[in-house]
Amino acid sequence: MNRDKVVALVESEKSALIGAACFPNYIWLASGGKSQLSADKMKVLEGRTVIMFPDVDGYHDWEKKAKEFIYCKVTVSDILERNATDEERNAKIDIADWLVKQLRDRGP
Repeated sequence: MNRDKVVALVESEKSALIGAACFPNYIWLASGGKSQLSADKMKVLEGRTVIMFPDVDGYHDWEKKAKEFIYCKVTVSDILERNATDEERNAKIDIADWLVKQLRDRGP
């Protein structure tokens, strides 16, 4: 794995696949769910730069969790927190849903 590439961490495998298709310059990894994220699992990313993209309902949980990951540089993206509509919050979208919507709205 290229140690210089930024790691993008998401909850679901679907989000990792769509994220990798949209932004191949990142290494996309899935935690397997909001509750599956742990400091022990994150140790493999020691020394890496990590951007966490929680689902819209997981921002505050992941923001708290990120403080445990002292062995890598972690940022928790608030893109969904800032931009999701009430309808999207009710649907509990993830970054993949948001990226697909952006692509659809942009058109061909």
